[in-house]
Amino acid sequence: IRCYHQPFAAEKFGCLRLRMKLTANLAWGKIGSPKGDERVRLIWAREGHPITLNRGGDLDYDLSAQTSVPAKIDGEWHEYRMDLHGDPNWNGIVTELYLDASRLQFVDAEIDWMRFEAK
Repeated sequence: IRCYHQPFAAEKFGCLRLRMKLTANLAWGKIGSPKGDERVRLIWAREGHPITLNRGGDLDYDLSAQTSVPAKIDGEWHEYRMDLHGDPNWNGIVTELYLDASRLQFVDAEIDWMRFEAK
């Protein structure tokens, strides 16, 4: 999920919380089966460091501007919390967000809500 938004100062928020359900997409067969090491990843762009696509269609971004938590791919609703306050790269003006819910081509993701919270 790629989100352009009104730029904001990273220091205003200390964590991202979301409620999400991840279900294995069985249409992919064995290749789509969860391996157990999947992660929900948040990538952010800052002024001067955008998220772009390279010629191969893959994301190109500042590798230090990301955090992740273990994904629970079981078809149940779970709350995820990503602590950003302790991340030294969560700084400056955030201009874009990209939420990668564990290889989306192999997982069906439903998001009930997501929000940033103050420190």
